[in-house]
Amino acid sequence: MGFSGDPVRFAEVLVVATPCPLIIAAPVAFMAGMSRSARGGAIVKSSATLEKFHRARSIAFDKTGTLTYGQPSLTAVRTTLAQFGAGMSENRLLQLAASAEQTSAHTLAAAVTRGAKDRGISLITPEKSEESTANGVISVIDGHDVWVGKRSFTEEKVGKPLTRTELVPGELAIYVAVDRQHAGALVLKDEVRENSGSTLEVLKHHGIEHFTMLTGDDQATAKHVAAELGIDRVQANCLPADKVAAVHGIKERPVIMVGD
Repeated sequence: MGFSGDPVRFAEVLVVATPCPLIIAAPVAFMAGMSRSARGGAIVKSSATLEKFHRARSIAFDKTGTLTYGQPSLTAVRTTLAQFGAGMSENRLLQLAASAEQTSAHTLAAAVTRGAKDRGISLITPEKSEESTANGVISVIDGHDVWVGKRSFTEEKVGKPLTRTELVPGELAIYVAVDRQHAGALVLKDEVRENSGSTLEVLKHHGIEHFTMLTGDDQATAKHVAAELGIDRVQANCLPADKVAAVHGIKERPVIMVGD
């Protein structure tokens, strides 16, 4: 430490006297960090990104496929027979819904069609089909006008509020309207990743102060997952633009967004 006893001054003398090791060490450290991240499945664009990670105070997570496995499975088909009529069986409801969803590339749509095929239900080619981004699908099947998607999306077709179907933590619901009547709901479950909770704890240990979860799912479903992971900031029913706006609105910066 020299005669002053000040370690900072001692370090300053070393840097001035022998700067080459420091100059070489910085890029080597950055390259090592980027390589290590790549082995873990994370591609880091540049060394500047790593420096920003160190200063980050907030992280926003997409839910499906990030905090959860993103592989939902169909667990129940619930018909509203009193509203639609005794002729609407569970299999018929699932057939109409899955036939509509087969035109969509959404993760939940794939789960619905897979659930129908697992039950041995044959799908029908829609006479007409149109997807509303992040909301659902509108189709004409067997001469029936079929809407499948979010509760708010289906309510638009029915023209009145729909009663929420009962869900347990981790479940979500897709609502179905047939010929302007509420026909029922499909219940799916997407498991929370085993390492989601431990990952959040590690991030807290490294100085991340604020966590936000963004999802297109209903508030009830979002709150279940957030509560399980200890996330207190939740924004549900998000369209892609809503997620962008939410990230821009986070005041504690720098902020990291994880997911789509």
